[in-house]
Amino acid sequence: MIGARIGIYSGKGAAFAWSNTPILDRVNDYIRFNQVITMPTQFTTQCWFYTDSLSTTQVLFAGNTGTGYVILAVKPASAHDISFADSGGASTFTFSGGVPINQWNHLIWSRNASNQVEMWLNGVASSSGLSTKNNTIAYARFGQYFNGAFPFGKNVNEIAMWHNYTGNGTDAAALYNSGAGAFASDVIPSPLLYLRCNEGSGTVLADLGSGATNADLVNVTGTYWGTH
Repeated sequence: MIGARIGIYSGKGAAFAWSNTPILDRVNDYIRFNQVITMPTQFTTQCWFYTDSLSTTQVLFAGNTGTGYVILAVKPASAHDISFADSGGASTFTFSGGVPINQWNHLIWSRNASNQVEMWLNGVASSSGLSTKNNTIAYARFGQYFNGAFPFGKNVNEIAMWHNYTGNGTDAAALYNSGAGAFASDVIPSPLLYLRCNEGSGTVLADLGSGATNADLVNVTGTYWGTH
C-alpha cells in the first residue's frame, strides 16, 4: 500500500479514506473523459497524483488537439516545476522544494473572473503568483498529450472540476487536509466532474459530479489497479 491514510475533514465531519488507485504505465496508458469538458472563465480543478520519476515531462491534463491546446504538465527541471499552457503560450509555476517524487501530491488550480490562473501544491501556493490565461480551456484526458506524447506514471485519485467557481488558499488547505485528503464535494459543493478513481477493477471510472461524465482507462493491460 502506498502511503495509506485515513482522515476527517472537520468542515463536514465526513470520514474520508483512501482505497484503490489506477496504475498508469508511463508508456501509453491514460484516462479519457467521455466528453470534452470546456471550462468557463472561472473554474477550479484538482487531483491527487503519485509519480516515482520526473526524468521526463509528464502530462497531467490535456485537450484533444494541438490547436488551441491546454496542457498542465509536471516538468523535469531541477525544481520539478509545473507548466500550464494554452494557445497563448506556457507559464511555469514553481514551488519551494519542487514537486516531490515517491509520495502523493495534491494539486489544485483555478482561474478567476480576470482570467488569472493560480496554483497550489500540497496546500501551498506557487511562489510564481498569478498568470493570465484568457484562451479557451477544454480538458479531454489525463495522463498524456493529445498525440500520446509525455505519458504520465504512476497513480491518480480524486479528479474534480468545478465551473464558475474560483478556488482559493482556504479550499486548497481543506482539500489537502495535511495530506489526509477530503471528499472534494464536501469542501467545494457541486463539482461538474468528480472521479474518485477508486473502483479497484474494470476500466470505467464513475463520475459523481453533476455532469455525469464517466471516464475510461485506455490501453491498460496486466495489473492496472493498486492501493493508495
